[in-house]
Amino acid sequence: KSSHIAAIVKPHRTLTWTVNYYFGQEQPDASTGSGQVEAPDGFFRVFDTYVAYAATPKLGFGLDVNYVTSEVDKSDPARSTQGTGVYARYQATSPAALAVRYERLDDQGLFGGIEQVLHELTATAEYKFADGFLVRGEFRRDWSNQPFFTGPEPGDLRDHQDTVLVGLV
Repeated sequence: KSSHIAAIVKPHRTLTWTVNYYFGQEQPDASTGSGQVEAPDGFFRVFDTYVAYAATPKLGFGLDVNYVTSEVDKSDPARSTQGTGVYARYQATSPAALAVRYERLDDQGLFGGIEQVLHELTATAEYKFADGFLVRGEFRRDWSNQPFFTGPEPGDLRDHQDTVLVGLV
């Protein structure tokens, strides 16, 4: 069983603060090699908090901070991941908006399988042609202090990758 506690605080019409804490035994069962399945007794925890601030009706900012720990068994040392993200969005005109996002993830191997510090920077432009029809273009750059991203050749690992996206919503 796992549990989740959440709180949303809105101290002002322009400011919203959300806090989440999720915890439980989320580890997959493991085989002992003799055909028996053993349930691990480790713990998985996620603390996540974010703040959204509407500086003006057209300009908004956000901050997201999270911390995740996990151990397969109680006797194992907990591995963790810490993340931070900052966001800004500007509604330039009624149909057009621009946004930028930066995120940093310090992973002790919990999610990526290796210890690394990941970063990403994304620039987004969107245009709303009509209610229910939105076009969004993004450029994203990811980078790490370790060779982690797959290159064009088998076994070719790089410390960065770029992504371009055009989406219709």
